[in-house]
Amino acid sequence: MGFAGTARVPARVPKGITVQQLPAAVLLSVKPVYVDMILSGEKSVELRRVFPSLEGVLAYLYASTPVRQVLARVTIADVDRDRPEQIWLRHGHLAGLGAEAFGSYFSGAPTASALRLTDVRRMKNPLSLAELRGLDCEPPQSYRYLHPQSPALATLKSLAA
Repeated sequence: MGFAGTARVPARVPKGITVQQLPAAVLLSVKPVYVDMILSGEKSVELRRVFPSLEGVLAYLYASTPVRQVLARVTIADVDRDRPEQIWLRHGHLAGLGAEAFGSYFSGAPTASALRLTDVRRMKNPLSLAELRGLDCEPPQSYRYLHPQSPALATLKSLAA
């Protein structure tokens, strides 16, 4: 929350989107090993081939197979976009993977996005895949928006408290 109970607004609003259309949060699919590294503080940057400018937005981390649960809530403090080699130079030491894995992931990609994660919190009550689907929310390949009216967001907020 911002000043006097107002909603937090990202520093940059993506082109073609008004502040009112911004998602209240994002659901990110992350490999379980990387969720563990984020929770332990070993990793503070999540890498994506494509990601919108959603600075200041809450993100819920869905640990993919075999865990298949939402395990954490974080804030996307900022998103740095550049050529993969520049992203590696600036953020590689915070990304939790080696140069070979980084190069393989970004092979052929003209740009890379580095999401700087802050305010990392383990969910007090993780949300399972079955529970997520029961809220009419499929886990994404990469990410999905959670809008203010989303039953999944309301449940995630209550479980994170």
